[in-house]
Amino acid sequence: MKRLLLISLVLFLACEDEMGCESNPPFSGTIFIDKDIITSADSSTFEVVIYSGIGKRKMFDRRVNDWTTIYAYLFNASFNDGLICEIQVNPEFGSPDDALAEALKYGEEIGRLPTVLRKDVETVWIHKGIKPFGGGNNNLLIHTGQAADYINEGILEETFVHEAAHTSLDSSHAYS
Repeated sequence: MKRLLLISLVLFLACEDEMGCESNPPFSGTIFIDKDIITSADSSTFEVVIYSGIGKRKMFDRRVNDWTTIYAYLFNASFNDGLICEIQVNPEFGSPDDALAEALKYGEEIGRLPTVLRKDVETVWIHKGIKPFGGGNNNLLIHTGQAADYINEGILEETFVHEAAHTSLDSSHAYS
């Protein structure tokens, strides 16, 4: 018994030194691991967005770090694997045509994701601003100023992989 306690104490003390038994993660975040997991050259399942008007929607906006209710431009997006979602564009973009340009751009990018990562995406929120993307709540949150940074860093698609994993995988695998 004394021998077991001594071995346990030695192992405990060995883990206390500067080398330690714990180490820092090898990456600062999963979107930075590899810039070409998915690229803009990859095919997309995105087919079409159809403007369906303006409607009252509750959307999260990181610029105010809160839920906001706005009258958004609404688009129904279809993908060739049978999935659909509603793209909700903040009216701050100006006109339905300007909102359509955003819906088309991000619909195409989201369509590059595997079906398993899009299966629970029901809505996409698009706002201006430089704030991180988000995922969960059956949604993908986009801030277009941040998207420009992600594009410049070559990690837009990897960011969508990360956020879509929160949306479509967390509920089934978070405690695996």
